[in-house]
Amino acid sequence: MSWGHLSVRAAILATITVGTLAFPWLLTRRRLHSTAETVAYIGLVFVPLTGLAVVNALSGRSNAPGELQVPGAENTGWWA
Repeated sequence: MSWGHLSVRAAILATITVGTLAFPWLLTRRRLHSTAETVAYIGLVFVPLTGLAVVNALSGRSNAPGELQVPGAENTGWWA
C-alpha cells in the first residue's frame, strides 16, 4: 500500500472524527441531549483510531492483515 493511500485514509478518518465530535453541539441546541451524548461517545471511540491511522500514515507503514509479519506464516516450523 502506498504512502498516498494511507494519508488519504487518515485524512478521511480525521474528518469523520472531527465531524462526529462537532455534531453533538447542534443536537444539544435542538434539545436532543441524550442523542448528542451518544454521538459524542461514538466520536470519542474514533479518536484513538484516528491517532493510529495518522501515525501509520506518517511512518509509511500499514497494519493491514495482508502486510503483517506473523511468525510461522510461511510454514517455518510452527504448524509444519
